[in-house]
Amino acid sequence: MNKQNNRKLKLPKRGMPYKYDFPLFFCCIVLSLIGVVFIGSAKITSSSSVIRDVSFSVIKQVLFLSIALFTMWFFSHVYRFETFRRFIPTGIVFIGGLLLLCLFSPARNGTKAWIPIPFIGSTIQPSEFAKTMMMLVVARYCCYPKKSADTFWKIIMPPLLVLLAYFIIICFLQKDLGSAAILVVISLSCFMLTTHPLFKKWQKRLYVCIFIGIFGVIFLLSPLGIECIKHAPIDEYKINRFIVSVEPFSDRHGMGFQVSNSLIAFARGGLIGQGLGSSVQKFGYLPYADSDFIIAVIAEEGGLLMLTVVFALYGIILWRLLRYALRVKKEENKVMLFGTAMYLFVHIIFNVGGATAFIPLTGVPLLMLSSGGTSIVSWYLAVGICQAIIARYRRGEE
Repeated sequence: MNKQNNRKLKLPKRGMPYKYDFPLFFCCIVLSLIGVVFIGSAKITSSSSVIRDVSFSVIKQVLFLSIALFTMWFFSHVYRFETFRRFIPTGIVFIGGLLLLCLFSPARNGTKAWIPIPFIGSTIQPSEFAKTMMMLVVARYCCYPKKSADTFWKIIMPPLLVLLAYFIIICFLQKDLGSAAILVVISLSCFMLTTHPLFKKWQKRLYVCIFIGIFGVIFLLSPLGIECIKHAPIDEYKINRFIVSVEPFSDRHGMGFQVSNSLIAFARGGLIGQGLGSSVQKFGYLPYADSDFIIAVIAEEGGLLMLTVVFALYGIILWRLLRYALRVKKEENKVMLFGTAMYLFVHIIFNVGGATAFIPLTGVPLLMLSSGGTSIVSWYLAVGICQAIIARYRRGEE
């Protein structure tokens, strides 16, 4: 205990904690700076106020990045699961309240997932914080040592109810299917990592459900599946997203407008790209060039070379998180590290998959590259927690 206390006293007052993972930190910073550059480039359009739009977008993104870095620094120093677990129930209620507060805000593209921030023209999307919260919820209720008399349902009921409540609010009330799907994937991934004896039977069943779900998605994206979807009792715009993912050029000037132009941007990029600021598709052909389709702008202006750099950086981040997830001893720390890796991986699949017509569009951001304050702050919060876990592991304090 004395050695541990002495080590705590030696921690620097500024900067990241002693023994943090520098490659993880470096890759996140580089990706965020690349995002700032291409967000500014995506705002260069034929508008008469282009200078004001570019300056405002870049300044706003830098401001949110600064807040995100402070959040990462703060949680990397103060996070300790044994202390934070007592605040998790309060956090559940707080995030739930923010999710419900979104319902009183004006809808954007049919979705009520944002809370407006006065004076700065930006918004908060609480569903991003709900993803990190669900990792903590699974870690608290499924990983912490249980009494021998506990039953499966007694252990699983709290996280299951929280996930169900969040899912209903996000999917059915806010009508944000993409964020709801990511929340479920992260939660189930964390649950599959737990080793409680009572979970083994249900984890096996869940594996079967996952494989069935994968084959179900493959079927829905086939020509026969599209014919079935056309007659399904769901909203027309959702049906169109499935059709576009299979035949993006079938209605290039209608429902396939965004995806077809995104694919053209990838084709125009070639090996080295058209040059920074030289994208043509952002001039009215990609309505959300700085957010949902930022990867298309990067591909067109930076080409395959820049895409390789971006995905290499993402790969290093995933590798570092999974590397330590396999090494740490405490199960709650494994859940946080693995859950954060899944957080990033699923966002990449959903965003890039939608922009390339691999899967239907979901409207989720590409972490660290897309414009948006909530997504980058939420991501760096999770990274800060991971850095705290990694630093403690590398200092031998586990």
